[in-house]
Amino acid sequence: MANSSVNSVRVGFEDLRSLEAAGISGTYALVGAVFEHPVRQLIIHNTTDANIIISYDGLSDKSFIASGTSRVMDYCSNTSVQGGVLEQPAQEGVYVKDEAAATTTGNIYVEVIYASTR
Repeated sequence: MANSSVNSVRVGFEDLRSLEAAGISGTYALVGAVFEHPVRQLIIHNTTDANIIISYDGLSDKSFIASGTSRVMDYCSNTSVQGGVLEQPAQEGVYVKDEAAATTTGNIYVEVIYASTR
């Protein structure tokens, strides 16, 4: 039986977002654009040569991602009858800054997966 609280049946992908190492400093920079849709899965790749700190509002530190690693946040795997579908809101974004050492090479990539009705 289908979950009646889920109104979408297809996976949608927003355009890949990226930010070069030269755009990363000790203050937060938005990677690409804010989310167009509520996010079901968020994947962040740090191919830079430095550790980074993540924010979703550009103000507060929320996550750490080590150099050369990725983080997958699979919100849609956490669904309950009482709470419905867990999503990260549209209009938030991924902001990054250096943890300590300045980045000199590489990029940050952000993949956004959402539930689509088309």
